[in-house]
Amino acid sequence: ANFVTNFEQVPPNSQRMYAKKRPAYDSSDAYVSSCIRRFQDDGTHFVVSKSKDLQQVAGSNADLVPATDHQIIRELNSRSREPQRLLFWRGAMFESTVNHPKGAYSQSQVLLMVNVPSEAQLRGMTPIELMAAPINGTTSYSPVMEDVPTVEELERQGWTKVMVTVPQDRYHSRANFIGVRRQYSLRHIGSSTINKQMGNTITTPCAIEISDQCSPFEKAQVVVMLSRGKHVRDIYFVGGTPDDIVDKIWSVITVGNQWSRVTKTILDNLCIEGDGIREENSDQNVLDLAELHPYVAADIPLPHAKTGYVYLLVSTVDLDRCYVGTTRELAKRLNRHNSGYGAEETAPIQYRPWFVACYLTNMAHLDASSRMSLERSWQNYNRMESQQGRTGIDVWINNGKAVMREHNNRANEEDHIRMIISVRRRPTNTNHS
Repeated sequence: ANFVTNFEQVPPNSQRMYAKKRPAYDSSDAYVSSCIRRFQDDGTHFVVSKSKDLQQVAGSNADLVPATDHQIIRELNSRSREPQRLLFWRGAMFESTVNHPKGAYSQSQVLLMVNVPSEAQLRGMTPIELMAAPINGTTSYSPVMEDVPTVEELERQGWTKVMVTVPQDRYHSRANFIGVRRQYSLRHIGSSTINKQMGNTITTPCAIEISDQCSPFEKAQVVVMLSRGKHVRDIYFVGGTPDDIVDKIWSVITVGNQWSRVTKTILDNLCIEGDGIREENSDQNVLDLAELHPYVAADIPLPHAKTGYVYLLVSTVDLDRCYVGTTRELAKRLNRHNSGYGAEETAPIQYRPWFVACYLTNMAHLDASSRMSLERSWQNYNRMESQQGRTGIDVWINNGKAVMREHNNRANEEDHIRMIISVRRRPTNTNHS
């Protein structure tokens, strides 16, 4: 692989890849400029299509006029699919920014230019001819095709001749103006995000920015960026020193993402011989999903499997009010409780809605009578604790753990039940008078 400090040091026909959208977009114009310099040096024929950026005062019926407001121009550069400049030459590769109205090509489909349009065509923004790549799941291409086949050769390979036009106006608003960009529905594929290249095979060098401002942030991006080309010698890392770049890549592939801890803990707690992460003083067979889940507890889905559960409900209106029940299908049962048809204790509207604080699971081997026995034990523990002046979510959850441990002490290991905690608690004094 090659390590360079800026994109001026990579081959001009390189595919530039970025971890984020903004640098990829900003690089598109720099890519066009570098190609123009190359073509001016070697005499390659090219033409440039410049967008027509227009603006109008918001809410007025005035005609669109050339855009001069800096804010609306920035908005068009940020939000428009098409760039300000498109560079056309024989062998130029693009991707479509729209679906063709009659299905000739689709958004993101690769398009190749064989016949360069005239300046007059571009001034009038009349349709231009390109070749659409066959849709086969993957595409092998280079941003600059050196040996361009003829139209007939491409058609024999499954490519299709299509006409590309300026798409219907898409309006963007900013401050007191609305703006529109009129440009052919294309963008260069010489610059893109890493994720955009998934599934593609690139036959020219790949230049990847790895800097403090823009670096891969997930393992999948590292896999994609290192596997798009055919040879390691065609990979260019653009950024700091080789050691800095290697350290950034290493940190991404060795540091877990937001799901690593929850996945390993599930494997450890829900497998008979789990070897994942478990805190030294953590409860066996207890998965505190709310603490491990990377998003808010409200986003944790409830199981829909009809395998049997004993569950703890808490009122969202009165956190000192709970209900312990049993069911075959937890998600459906919670909906019934919150509709007023679950149980007499949960029916009063002044205590609804209810949420599931935790539940006992892994009960496919237990019948309804066995689940009801666990339910009664849990209720009895709650009642006894309440008589001692101890109540609250943590107390109720601990009582459920006690019921689980009692059952598991009598059962074979493969018949152990587990507790899933689905509420995130704040540190508090659970002793209430």
